[in-house]
Amino acid sequence: MGRRAEDHLEVLDMFFPADQKEYATDVEVTLAGHWWTLAMEYVAQQKMIVLGSAHTHTYRAARDEGEAIPSIGDMESWEVPDLICGIANVVEGSGGKKKCGDIASYGPPINCDVTVKRAGRRTRCWIITQC
Repeated sequence: MGRRAEDHLEVLDMFFPADQKEYATDVEVTLAGHWWTLAMEYVAQQKMIVLGSAHTHTYRAARDEGEAIPSIGDMESWEVPDLICGIANVVEGSGGKKKCGDIASYGPPINCDVTVKRAGRRTRCWIITQC
């Protein structure tokens, strides 16, 4: 949450739903639909706006760990073109213990069409800018 300035977004705080543990298991968190409503009510009280959301990508240590970057699914689900997407990697060690990294924030994707000359076909891609 934060404010929209003339040429940038100011992230000033994060909202965490009070009932988040009710929607979490050891392996996943189910996004509750009413969280957006709660977030909107909270930011209105703070005279701010919702700028985006954050989620995690889970990896097994030394096996399939990757960067905390938006996946194709993340980019396809971007609902509003000016929201920030925050991603934190959760790495599970060999003993099952999970460790969460810092949140990497990404600005909105810019859709563009690309012509691949070798293949002679058009494809959709996203240009992602990191905040």
